[in-house]
Amino acid sequence: MTINNISDVDLVELSGFHAYRNPFLNETLNVNGNTYRVIDKAKIISSGLNAVTVLKVNKDTKLREIAVIYVGTDPASKQDVFTDLQLIGSDVPEQLKDAKIYFDQMEEKYGDISYVAGNSLGGALANSIAVQNQDVKSVTLNPAILPGELTPSSNLNVNSTNYFMEYDPLTNGEEALNLGDRIPGKVYRIGGGTPTGSLLLGANHTGYLEGDMKDQQVEVGTKGDVGYGFIRVGADEHIVTSIWTGESLHGRNSSRIELNADTINTLYQGIYDLVGNRLSLSSEYIGNSVSIVENERAKFEERVTNLKETFSTFVEDLTSSPVLKSITATGYLIEFELDSMRTMLTMAEDRFRSLNAFLNSPPAEIAEHVFKMDVSVESIFGEIHKKINEIESSFEDLVQHVTYIRDEKLPELFEGGTDFIYDAVVGELASHYEIINQNNGLLSQQIMSFGTSVSDTAASLFDRELSLADSIKSKVNQVQDIGKIKKVEKSRLLNSRYLPNGLSIKEKVLEEGTETFIQTIWQLIIPPLSAIKSVLSVFGHSLTLLIQTIRFINVQATSSLPAKLVGLFSNFDEQINELISITLTPLEQLQNMVEGLEEGTQQLLTNFPDLIDRFKPYIDTALFNISKYQDVRLYNLSSNTILEEMILLFSDIINQLSHQKAVSVEALVEESEQVVENLKLFHSQVERGTIF
Repeated sequence: MTINNISDVDLVELSGFHAYRNPFLNETLNVNGNTYRVIDKAKIISSGLNAVTVLKVNKDTKLREIAVIYVGTDPASKQDVFTDLQLIGSDVPEQLKDAKIYFDQMEEKYGDISYVAGNSLGGALANSIAVQNQDVKSVTLNPAILPGELTPSSNLNVNSTNYFMEYDPLTNGEEALNLGDRIPGKVYRIGGGTPTGSLLLGANHTGYLEGDMKDQQVEVGTKGDVGYGFIRVGADEHIVTSIWTGESLHGRNSSRIELNADTINTLYQGIYDLVGNRLSLSSEYIGNSVSIVENERAKFEERVTNLKETFSTFVEDLTSSPVLKSITATGYLIEFELDSMRTMLTMAEDRFRSLNAFLNSPPAEIAEHVFKMDVSVESIFGEIHKKINEIESSFEDLVQHVTYIRDEKLPELFEGGTDFIYDAVVGELASHYEIINQNNGLLSQQIMSFGTSVSDTAASLFDRELSLADSIKSKVNQVQDIGKIKKVEKSRLLNSRYLPNGLSIKEKVLEEGTETFIQTIWQLIIPPLSAIKSVLSVFGHSLTLLIQTIRFINVQATSSLPAKLVGLFSNFDEQINELISITLTPLEQLQNMVEGLEEGTQQLLTNFPDLIDRFKPYIDTALFNISKYQDVRLYNLSSNTILEEMILLFSDIINQLSHQKAVSVEALVEESEQVVENLKLFHSQVERGTIF
């Protein structure tokens, strides 16, 4: 059933990989099991044209297929870059004119050429040939647009097939600028590549990585980590072709074939080789996703603990006060500070009491001239003691609330999901993947059973053909009916109620959790901080007044002394000054302590609201490691692409089988329809792990 032509799959690989390697003349290229020989090369420096002409090597030398492959943009070539810029206009650039001249030269040298191909700028060159030669087929990968002058008014007579890769920056940009009508012929989107920055201008555009063809894979994760693996990126692997004819199935079914023992056997081989290998790769991707999710689930306590520790560190960094940093622990430094403040206050109180007593018992010679005052020490210092108690109570509330938020409210950030479980994001994915894992096994089993049915049908058709041959020889009707193949029970995949909104569950849990976290901060942290700040302010003001009062005692006590008693007063004055000094020392130390606490508290008040924005990325990571979450999505995207391709392949199988009337073949149609039904369901389930 092999049709001797050059397939789209081969042309894409030749364009996106081999052409960029600058193959030498007469070099042999191995492409998807086919062999091509470079029979000519072109490099026109003035315009920048670069092209190779290849001959498909066949055992039958009478079958001669040649293709001209135009090389895409070389960023180091000024002519290429200039040509790219010119394409947006109407006039035909020199490089496109040279491409036509070279094609004509190749036809003159080798006869009719049926194929041209190219990637990027090479795609525009190939398409320019197709619009001027309706009998030439152009196959391009992520092509540049044609200039306005060459853009056909209708695509009906243009034999051009353009494959756009999903993450290609060029074609996505062309469509965003509404330049899609400058791409002639048919356009089909295919998989390949990944939505990662490292491939943005590399494999996502050319379809291939540099290096060897066998190394067309992208590393996911870090070697040694759970879920570490590779994703295949070769563009040609994502062009779905008929199992029988090799024709591209993008846009249409394959040409009708005759079903017989050979063609059914071809289907059997395709099921076990092509389908089996692709689904095995899809299963590998899913398996890596499952491993990542299970690893995250196993690390739940670690993720919570890390988040708590990060919260404590962030809170400590909000203030420069070493004392206030202890609010994330037991507040022991605050207790120590308050006890020290009480000690200072008691010391000052005792000394002030001594000062008060001394002032009220001066020497007899000056007693009648000294301003007597009897200060109520208890009333003054009692009020200050009360302030310390108020501060202590507010700090106890603050420490309690910080501890409560860290130990109780932070774990609540993880809650939610369909079953409202304690580890919402990871748990939701784990529950979904438990079902996907089971369905993956059921689907693989169903497809292998389908392969067995195909094998049985092939054997039945072979027996029928033998009996037909015997009948012709003996001229006696010995033709056997094709037996009905044993009906395979319909394999029903499990439904999943998880991830109804895809991977956006993480964003939902994050936003809801962050909002709750913000409210908790404002309800439990800001009020006690405000109370502490207020009490400290009043406390500091009271201390300032007390210190000022004591400093003026000397003046008040001696303001009425007559001049003749000044000498007698000197000794009295020295004693007063000494008592005042030792009274002020602990009060001034206490004042410094209060100022330090007040400054630190103000820092907490100012900075706590900013903690939310700084802390949010850490919540995000704790819910599910950000890079690992992206890795799960990458694997899911790649698995889903393969499933889409298998749906396309089986749709063509159904189309071919449904035109046959044999009972056994009808059974295959029914089975293949069941396979497609389950593929679509499975695809939709895996797809949930790709949508944000």
